[in-house]
Amino acid sequence: MNIDACFRLGYIVKKHGLKGEVSILLDVDFPEDYDKLESVFVDINKQLVPFFIERIQLNGNKGILKFEDLDSLSEVDNLIGNDLYLPLEALPELDPGQFYYHDVIGYMVRDENEGEIGMISQVYEFPNQDLF
Repeated sequence: MNIDACFRLGYIVKKHGLKGEVSILLDVDFPEDYDKLESVFVDINKQLVPFFIERIQLNGNKGILKFEDLDSLSEVDNLIGNDLYLPLEALPELDPGQFYYHDVIGYMVRDENEGEIGMISQVYEFPNQDLF
């Protein structure tokens, strides 16, 4: 899977318990939309590696995740701090007039008076406002 065809779901924060579980933090608007995940991609050395999920328990944007076939602390050591990804097709549908930030990257910003201002290359999210 190519990273450009995916979105960042969140990341693995730390180990949890003794049986290969990990704590995760989801960086999405509606974490509850992802409480029934069957698999995710983990970014390991710039490669997306698929992992099947045995169980996931979410509490807000935090959760405990257990991968299939990883049953000890040592087996999840190299996953700590790594990003979690899903294919873009897994994004929930939006209402008309709404958009995901990755959808506007590459768009030209035009002002009625000044004309073309520039291309959107990144979106910064701040508590009070988002900046394109």
